[in-house]
Amino acid sequence: MTAQATNGIQGYTKISWRMSENNSGQALEVFCTSTTLLTCFGGQLNLVTDPIYKEKMARYVRYLINEMARLNIDIRLNSEASVGLIKLMNPDVVLLATGGTPRVPGFEDLELPHVSNYRDVKVENSIFTGKKIAVIGSGMVCHSTSRRLSEQGNEVTIIEVLTESARKISQQTRVKLLEKLKTEDIQVITGHDVSKIVLDGVNLKEEKTGETVMVEVDQVVIAMGVQAYNPLEEPLREVMDHIIVIGDAAGNTSLADATRGGFETAYHLA
Repeated sequence: MTAQATNGIQGYTKISWRMSENNSGQALEVFCTSTTLLTCFGGQLNLVTDPIYKEKMARYVRYLINEMARLNIDIRLNSEASVGLIKLMNPDVVLLATGGTPRVPGFEDLELPHVSNYRDVKVENSIFTGKKIAVIGSGMVCHSTSRRLSEQGNEVTIIEVLTESARKISQQTRVKLLEKLKTEDIQVITGHDVSKIVLDGVNLKEEKTGETVMVEVDQVVIAMGVQAYNPLEEPLREVMDHIIVIGDAAGNTSLADATRGGFETAYHLA
Protein backbone atom coordinates (compact mmCIF):
# COMPACT_ATOMS: atom_id res chain seq x y z
CA MET A 1 0.00 0.00 0.00
CA THR A 2 1.29 3.42 -0.90
CA ALA A 3 0.27 6.36 1.24
CA GLN A 4 0.76 10.08 0.70
CA ALA A 5 0.83 12.67 3.43
CA THR A 6 0.76 16.37 2.67
CA ASN A 7 2.38 18.78 5.07
CA GLY A 8 1.76 22.44 5.66
CA ILE A 9 2.84 23.88 8.98
CA GLN A 10 3.03 20.98 11.38
CA GLY A 11 4.77 17.67 10.96
CA TYR A 12 4.93 15.70 14.19
CA THR A 13 1.39 14.28 13.99
CA LYS A 14 2.04 12.02 11.04
CA ILE A 15 5.34 10.61 12.25
CA SER A 16 3.87 7.79 14.33
CA TRP A 17 1.65 6.78 11.45
CA ARG A 18 4.50 6.62 8.99
CA MET A 19 6.74 4.64 11.31
CA SER A 20 4.09 2.08 12.15
CA GLU A 21 3.09 1.70 8.54
CA ASN A 22 6.67 1.24 7.41
CA ASN A 23 7.29 -1.39 10.08
CA SER A 24 4.36 -3.36 8.69
CA GLY A 25 5.84 -3.37 5.20
CA GLN A 26 3.74 -0.56 3.70
CA ALA A 27 5.23 1.80 1.11
CA LEU A 28 5.19 5.43 2.16
CA GLU A 29 5.67 8.72 0.37
CA VAL A 30 5.61 12.03 2.16
CA PHE A 31 5.15 15.43 0.53
CA CYS A 32 6.37 18.44 2.47
CA THR A 33 6.22 22.06 1.34
CA SER A 34 9.15 22.96 3.60
CA THR A 35 12.68 23.05 2.25
CA THR A 36 14.37 21.42 5.25
CA LEU A 37 13.62 18.41 7.43
CA LEU A 38 13.74 20.62 10.52
CA THR A 39 10.90 22.86 9.37
CA CYS A 40 9.02 19.94 7.83
CA PHE A 41 8.90 17.81 10.97
CA GLY A 42 9.20 20.58 13.54
CA GLY A 43 5.97 22.27 12.55
CA GLN A 44 4.44 24.26 15.41
CA LEU A 45 7.28 23.08 17.66
CA ASN A 46 9.53 25.55 15.85
CA LEU A 47 7.50 28.34 17.46
CA VAL A 48 8.79 27.44 20.92
CA THR A 49 11.24 30.12 22.05
CA ASP A 50 11.71 29.48 25.77
CA PRO A 51 15.35 28.21 26.02
CA ILE A 52 14.55 25.16 28.18
CA TYR A 53 11.50 23.99 26.23
CA LYS A 54 13.11 24.90 22.91
CA GLU A 55 15.94 22.43 23.52
CA LYS A 56 13.49 19.72 24.57
CA MET A 57 11.44 20.22 21.41
CA ALA A 58 14.61 20.31 19.29
CA ARG A 59 15.66 16.92 20.68
CA TYR A 60 12.24 15.52 19.85
CA VAL A 61 12.37 16.84 16.29
CA ARG A 62 15.89 15.41 15.81
CA TYR A 63 14.58 12.05 17.00
CA LEU A 64 11.78 12.18 14.43
CA ILE A 65 14.21 13.09 11.64
CA ASN A 66 16.53 10.23 12.61
CA GLU A 67 13.61 7.81 12.57
CA MET A 68 12.70 8.91 9.05
CA ALA A 69 16.24 8.15 7.92
CA ARG A 70 16.42 4.84 9.80
CA LEU A 71 13.17 3.64 8.23
CA ASN A 72 14.21 4.87 4.77
CA ILE A 73 10.98 6.79 4.23
CA ASP A 74 10.62 8.70 0.95
CA ILE A 75 10.36 12.38 1.91
CA ARG A 76 9.86 14.90 -0.87
CA LEU A 77 10.91 18.31 0.42
CA ASN A 78 9.81 21.51 -1.24
CA SER A 79 7.00 19.56 -2.88
CA GLU A 80 3.33 20.37 -2.67
CA ALA A 81 0.85 17.54 -3.17
CA SER A 82 -2.05 18.61 -5.36
CA VAL A 83 -5.33 16.76 -5.88
CA GLY A 84 -4.26 15.86 -9.39
CA LEU A 85 -0.90 14.47 -8.30
CA ILE A 86 -2.37 12.41 -5.47
CA LYS A 87 -5.08 11.03 -7.76
CA LEU A 88 -2.44 10.09 -10.34
CA MET A 89 -0.47 8.14 -7.72
CA ASN A 90 -3.60 6.17 -6.81
CA PRO A 91 -2.82 5.61 -3.11
CA ASP A 92 -4.78 3.29 -0.85
CA VAL A 93 -4.80 5.89 1.92
CA VAL A 94 -4.14 9.62 2.01
CA LEU A 95 -3.15 11.15 5.32
CA LEU A 96 -3.51 14.91 5.58
CA ALA A 97 -1.37 16.65 8.19
CA THR A 98 -1.46 20.12 6.67
CA GLY A 99 -1.28 21.83 10.04
CA GLY A 100 -2.80 25.11 11.05
CA THR A 101 -2.63 28.87 10.68
CA PRO A 102 -2.94 31.59 13.32
CA ARG A 103 -6.50 31.75 14.61
CA VAL A 104 -8.25 34.92 13.47
CA PRO A 105 -10.73 36.31 16.02
CA GLY A 106 -13.85 38.20 15.08
CA PHE A 107 -12.58 41.59 16.22
CA GLU A 108 -13.00 44.73 14.19
CA ASP A 109 -10.11 46.46 12.41
CA LEU A 110 -7.68 43.53 12.29
CA GLU A 111 -6.33 45.03 9.06
CA LEU A 112 -4.94 48.09 10.80
CA PRO A 113 -1.19 48.52 10.14
CA HIS A 114 -0.23 48.11 13.81
CA VAL A 115 -1.97 44.71 14.16
CA SER A 116 0.02 41.50 13.62
CA ASN A 117 -0.04 37.87 14.77
CA TYR A 118 2.30 35.67 16.74
CA ARG A 119 3.94 34.17 13.65
CA ASP A 120 5.16 37.64 12.68
CA VAL A 121 7.01 37.72 15.99
CA LYS A 122 8.15 34.10 16.32
CA VAL A 123 8.70 33.03 12.70
CA GLU A 124 9.05 36.12 10.53
CA ASN A 125 11.25 37.65 13.25
CA SER A 126 9.62 41.06 13.15
CA ILE A 127 11.45 43.20 15.69
CA PHE A 128 9.60 45.65 17.89
CA THR A 129 11.64 47.73 20.32
CA GLY A 130 10.62 50.38 22.83
CA LYS A 131 6.92 49.98 22.13
CA LYS A 132 3.85 49.51 24.27
CA ILE A 133 2.35 46.25 23.00
CA ALA A 134 -0.90 44.46 23.77
CA VAL A 135 -0.88 40.71 23.17
CA ILE A 136 -4.41 39.33 22.86
CA GLY A 137 -4.87 35.65 23.64
CA SER A 138 -3.95 32.99 26.19
CA GLY A 139 -2.02 29.76 26.52
CA MET A 140 1.52 28.75 25.67
CA VAL A 141 1.84 30.62 22.36
CA CYS A 142 0.51 33.83 23.88
CA HIS A 143 2.84 33.64 26.87
CA SER A 144 5.97 32.80 24.89
CA THR A 145 5.17 35.54 22.35
CA SER A 146 4.77 38.04 25.18
CA ARG A 147 8.09 37.06 26.74
CA ARG A 148 9.85 37.34 23.37
CA LEU A 149 8.47 40.88 22.94
CA SER A 150 9.46 41.80 26.48
CA GLU A 151 13.01 40.56 25.87
CA GLN A 152 13.18 42.88 22.85
CA GLY A 153 12.68 45.86 25.17
CA ASN A 154 8.95 46.44 24.92
CA GLU A 155 6.32 47.18 27.55
CA VAL A 156 3.95 44.25 27.19
CA THR A 157 0.39 43.76 28.42
CA ILE A 158 -1.52 40.52 27.89
CA ILE A 159 -5.26 40.90 27.37
CA GLU A 160 -6.41 37.41 28.25
CA VAL A 161 -8.98 35.90 25.92
CA LEU A 162 -9.36 32.23 26.82
CA THR A 163 -8.85 29.76 24.00
CA GLU A 164 -9.57 26.03 23.85
CA SER A 165 -5.92 25.13 24.26
CA ALA A 166 -5.53 27.50 27.22
CA ARG A 167 -8.44 25.84 29.02
CA LYS A 168 -6.51 22.54 28.93
CA ILE A 169 -3.56 23.99 30.83
CA SER A 170 -3.40 22.69 34.40
CA GLN A 171 -3.59 25.11 37.31
CA GLN A 172 -0.04 24.17 38.30
CA THR A 173 1.28 25.00 34.83
CA ARG A 174 -0.72 28.22 34.74
CA VAL A 175 0.87 29.35 38.01
CA LYS A 176 4.36 28.70 36.59
CA LEU A 177 3.52 30.62 33.42
CA LEU A 178 2.25 33.60 35.42
CA GLU A 179 5.40 33.56 37.54
CA LYS A 180 7.53 33.78 34.39
CA LEU A 181 5.43 36.70 33.14
CA LYS A 182 5.88 38.47 36.47
CA THR A 183 9.67 38.21 36.23
CA GLU A 184 9.45 39.95 32.85
CA ASP A 185 7.18 42.72 34.26
CA ILE A 186 4.41 41.67 31.88
CA GLN A 187 0.96 42.78 33.01
CA VAL A 188 -2.06 40.53 32.52
CA ILE A 189 -5.61 41.86 32.13
CA THR A 190 -8.35 39.31 32.81
CA GLY A 191 -12.14 39.51 33.01
CA HIS A 192 -12.54 41.80 30.01
CA ASP A 193 -13.89 41.34 26.49
CA VAL A 194 -12.23 42.98 23.51
CA SER A 195 -14.69 45.47 21.99
CA LYS A 196 -12.58 46.98 19.24
CA ILE A 197 -9.00 47.56 18.18
CA VAL A 198 -8.33 51.23 17.42
CA LEU A 199 -5.32 53.14 16.15
CA ASP A 200 -4.02 54.05 19.59
CA GLY A 201 -5.10 51.04 21.63
CA VAL A 202 -7.67 48.39 22.43
CA ASN A 203 -11.18 49.07 23.72
CA LEU A 204 -12.27 46.61 26.43
CA LYS A 205 -15.52 45.92 28.27
CA GLU A 206 -15.52 44.60 31.82
CA GLU A 207 -17.38 41.27 31.81
CA LYS A 208 -19.32 41.79 35.04
CA THR A 209 -20.10 45.52 35.08
CA GLY A 210 -20.02 46.35 31.37
CA GLU A 211 -17.69 49.26 32.11
CA THR A 212 -15.54 50.26 29.13
CA VAL A 213 -11.84 51.03 29.27
CA MET A 214 -9.12 51.59 26.68
CA VAL A 215 -5.62 50.18 26.90
CA GLU A 216 -3.27 52.56 25.09
CA VAL A 217 -0.66 50.74 23.01
CA ASP A 218 1.48 51.22 19.90
CA GLN A 219 1.19 47.64 18.62
CA VAL A 220 -1.32 44.80 18.89
CA VAL A 221 -0.31 41.15 18.49
CA ILE A 222 -2.96 38.44 18.16
CA ALA A 223 -1.86 35.18 19.81
CA MET A 224 -5.01 33.08 20.09
CA GLY A 225 -3.60 29.79 18.93
CA VAL A 226 -4.12 27.81 15.76
CA GLN A 227 -7.04 27.12 13.46
CA ALA A 228 -7.09 24.14 11.11
CA TYR A 229 -5.59 24.55 7.66
CA ASN A 230 -7.10 21.82 5.54
CA PRO A 231 -7.63 22.83 1.90
CA LEU A 232 -7.28 19.33 0.37
CA GLU A 233 -9.79 17.23 2.28
CA GLU A 234 -12.97 18.33 0.50
CA PRO A 235 -11.67 18.11 -3.10
CA LEU A 236 -9.94 14.78 -2.38
CA ARG A 237 -13.09 13.22 -0.93
CA GLU A 238 -14.84 14.01 -4.20
CA VAL A 239 -12.44 11.80 -6.18
CA MET A 240 -11.27 9.05 -3.78
CA ASP A 241 -11.96 7.23 -0.55
CA HIS A 242 -9.85 6.69 2.57
CA ILE A 243 -8.91 10.26 3.41
CA ILE A 244 -7.72 10.74 7.00
CA VAL A 245 -7.03 14.11 8.63
CA ILE A 246 -4.81 14.38 11.72
CA GLY A 247 -3.05 16.94 13.87
CA ASP A 248 -3.84 20.65 13.78
CA ALA A 249 -5.62 20.10 10.48
CA ALA A 250 -8.12 17.94 12.39
CA GLY A 251 -8.54 20.50 15.16
CA ASN A 252 -6.13 19.07 17.74
CA THR A 253 -4.94 21.71 20.17
CA SER A 254 -1.91 20.13 21.83
CA LEU A 255 1.20 18.12 21.03
CA ALA A 256 -0.13 15.22 23.10
CA ASP A 257 -3.46 15.13 21.24
CA ALA A 258 -1.76 15.39 17.86
CA THR A 259 0.81 12.68 18.58
CA ARG A 260 -1.81 10.34 20.01
CA GLY A 261 -4.00 10.90 16.95
CA GLY A 262 -1.11 10.00 14.64
CA PHE A 263 -0.28 6.87 16.60
CA GLU A 264 -3.88 5.65 16.81
CA THR A 265 -4.31 6.20 13.09
CA ALA A 266 -1.19 4.14 12.42
CA TYR A 267 -2.32 1.40 14.75
CA HIS A 268 -5.64 0.97 12.98
CA LEU A 269 -4.11 1.12 9.50
CA ALA A 270 -1.23 -1.29 10.15
